[in-house]
Amino acid sequence: MATPPSSAVFVDMAELIQQSGSGPQWSHESADLDLTVLKWYAGQQVPMHVNDEVDVVLIGVVGAGRVMVE
Repeated sequence: MATPPSSAVFVDMAELIQQSGSGPQWSHESADLDLTVLKWYAGQQVPMHVNDEVDVVLIGVVGAGRVMVE
């Protein structure tokens, strides 16, 4: 197995989902990429908005959700 680069970031997703509260749970910024782990409870939602600054990738880990893209 290759050795990860010294800039590698490891995140314990199981630990993050155990934290209380919803919304942003963890974030990391670099020159090339911004990452944010979000946690939402059933029935919660993010207000409709437009992000003209960066590309966004959504990955669902547990549960179900709906994303509307123009």
